Amino acid sequence: MSDHKLGKALSHTTSKYGQRVQLLYSGYLPQFLIVFAFILLILFLFPRGKSFEFSDLKVGEINIGEPIVAPFTFSINKSQEEYNQDKENARINVLPYFTRSDTVLESIENQLKSLLKSIDIIINSEIPDSTKHFQLVDLFSNNHINTSIEIFDFFISQFKHKKNVKKEMTITFSQFTDKLLIVLRDIAAVGVLNIAPEELPNNPAQIVLKKGSEVEIVQAGVYKNTKNLNDEILTKLKIQFTDEVMYHAGYDILHAIIRPNIFYDSKETEKKIRQAIARVPRAKGTVLEKEKIIGSNERITDEHIQKLTSLAEEKARREGEVSNWAFLRPMTGKLIVISVAVFFLLTYLMLSERKIMNSTKALLMVLISILLVVFSAYQIGKFSLSEYLIPIAITPMLLTIFFNPSLAFMGTVTLAVLLGGMQGNAFTTAFLTLSVGSMSILSVKKVRSRSWLFKSILWLTTGYIVAISGLELLRYSSFETLSQDLLIGMINGFLIPILTYGLSVIFEYLFEMTTDATLLELSDLNKPVLRKLALRAPGSYHHSIMVGSLAEAAAESIGANSLLARVGSYYHDIGKMDKPEYFVENQKGGRNPHEKLSPNMSVLILVSHVKRGLEIAQEQGLPKEIQAFIPEHHGTNLVTYFYNKALEKSENKEINKIDFRYPGPKPQTKETGIVMLADAVEAASRTLKEPSVSRLRNLVNNIIDERFNNSELDESPLTLRELNQIKEAFVQILTGIFHGRIEYPDQDKKLGIAQSVKSDKIEKKVELQKIRKTTSIENGDSATKPVSSDSEPIQDKKESNDTDLYSSTPEKAKP
Repeated sequence: MSDHKLGKALSHTTSKYGQRVQLLYSGYLPQFLIVFAFILLILFLFPRGKSFEFSDLKVGEINIGEPIVAPFTFSINKSQEEYNQDKENARINVLPYFTRSDTVLESIENQLKSLLKSIDIIINSEIPDSTKHFQLVDLFSNNHINTSIEIFDFFISQFKHKKNVKKEMTITFSQFTDKLLIVLRDIAAVGVLNIAPEELPNNPAQIVLKKGSEVEIVQAGVYKNTKNLNDEILTKLKIQFTDEVMYHAGYDILHAIIRPNIFYDSKETEKKIRQAIARVPRAKGTVLEKEKIIGSNERITDEHIQKLTSLAEEKARREGEVSNWAFLRPMTGKLIVISVAVFFLLTYLMLSERKIMNSTKALLMVLISILLVVFSAYQIGKFSLSEYLIPIAITPMLLTIFFNPSLAFMGTVTLAVLLGGMQGNAFTTAFLTLSVGSMSILSVKKVRSRSWLFKSILWLTTGYIVAISGLELLRYSSFETLSQDLLIGMINGFLIPILTYGLSVIFEYLFEMTTDATLLELSDLNKPVLRKLALRAPGSYHHSIMVGSLAEAAAESIGANSLLARVGSYYHDIGKMDKPEYFVENQKGGRNPHEKLSPNMSVLILVSHVKRGLEIAQEQGLPKEIQAFIPEHHGTNLVTYFYNKALEKSENKEINKIDFRYPGPKPQTKETGIVMLADAVEAASRTLKEPSVSRLRNLVNNIIDERFNNSELDESPLTLRELNQIKEAFVQILTGIFHGRIEYPDQDKKLGIAQSVKSDKIEKKVELQKIRKTTSIENGDSATKPVSSDSEPIQDKKESNDTDLYSSTPEKAKP
């Protein structure tokens, strides 16, 4: 190959690969962002500053290993809780700082003198008293003084220099001024705080008072503040004045003018707090070189753990792990552990649960169910509570309820890795998670009644008892410790299912997903929409019930959601209730309405029941999982009878097949695929005049093979093996349905009637031909009676494969 061709090939390959990567990235970008955010949240919840070197040693356990001796002298660091408490104590012990301002007192005194002088001028001016009154009001208002009209009248009438109305007046206005100044100076001399001590943290009894460069510690109660200042003013005025009006006038003035002159210095206080915290030592002791830290077979205490943690930190420091790398190394390790655990889960989703991976809501719900438990573990560890309080079972129970046990188990494994890492590579936490998680999965594996709550409580409590007993016996725990831990486990086993039930209701609403509990409610045949279907279209109603029985058995046989298949069958034909007379199962003889219609109009009417069914489902608020059964159980099948009839009338004009097909989509899930097959089988089985096991089996095989050959199941995850299992399930149910009139393979022998192998084969062939003709007409929504002649040629196989084998015909087929 020439260099030019090779380069062109490489360029094409690189371009193609780049397009695939771009499509993958763009298609899963929201999912990648969600997973990235999830990893960061878990990383944030992992404990900080915790050494993993001696993480297998737990308080209360026995050190079954070799004695641990200090390789060098190191300081014993306080635990994070102790260190935080010491810093808090240092903060509390710092007294608040206040600063005295002398300029405020001078300003207040000048304001008071100016006000009183203005009052004196107004009341002694040669103007009418009414004018004086208005001027006093303006003066008091400008100085923000609230007082009564009586005070103004008092000033005008009592403090004139020449004429005093009250002969008994004992003081002049000048004396009134001097007394107010005395009260002001007495209060200001001590000082007024701008904030009450009780409003400060810890309500200090003492404060630090600064005046210039002088600093002294004083009792906070000596000083008045904005809360008790008024009482102090009243007390001192009562000493100065005996006249009540004069007393109130003085209070109104001083109350408005006096303001704090000692101010809280928050900056200085915070500075002193920072200095005090900085002086708190990190260490609380020393371990000398060659000193034994813990011996073999010795019970581990908190003191041992603190010494070992300090030893690991000192080792890291001596190995050169300083500055940023000392922080980055453990963080990098945690990030790798978390990412690998999440990668396990994502790999499973990509391989086995692609539908969940493709759904942002579903993936978000899976990760949130894990995050809830991890956050709970973080809070429990933060307060140093028992690990048995972690609500482990929430994740596996939610994932089982909303998805399936397989995903729930994979989520439990991921959770076990994360929780084990959070607890310092703790085997006990991982073991507890796996054992309790497995029991919780079994407890809600199949929810078919409300009693699942009590069943899960029993299973989960048993799981906790077994797991905790095993772990505590390995630790040589005392009977008292074992009893306490078992009690915690039993409480968890009782509360978690109740909490999970509440969460499932919230998740179902937020993520628009359907639980088995909701399906059980929808399976009630007394639901208004089903009762209306029974009244308006009794044939379609009975058909739906029979399809539900077939679908449930088939789903059960392959491990699909049998409850969803049954409930979906109940609602798959609700669109027929508006025009029931156009469907054969609802016709009771008489004229066929399709006889007056063209093939195109008949097809439009029949296909429209899908659209109408979806409208009814949305009006009734049915879940999307149930709504999917309405269009998907028809797929893109061809309404063969009317297509052929249109061809006959077309006179060689071209007929578009698409006009005679259902719009789809094809079945997207195992359950909708099963209902498609069950619907066709049930409709066709009603055409058998003398059903036998072999005839029923041939009927089932023929219909399922036709659906498969027509590619109607291509988008469904059903496998060939599952299709064979579905066939057997259908045959068993149909055998039970036709039990009263079935012909068994050995029945002829019991009656003494000889039958050759050759005749039996001929009979089967003829019967198969009849079935193909009648089912292709019945399930093709035909408008006329089928031909009953056994000798009529069978339609081309591919053509018959395009028929709608499970829609109803306008007239009953005659085999």
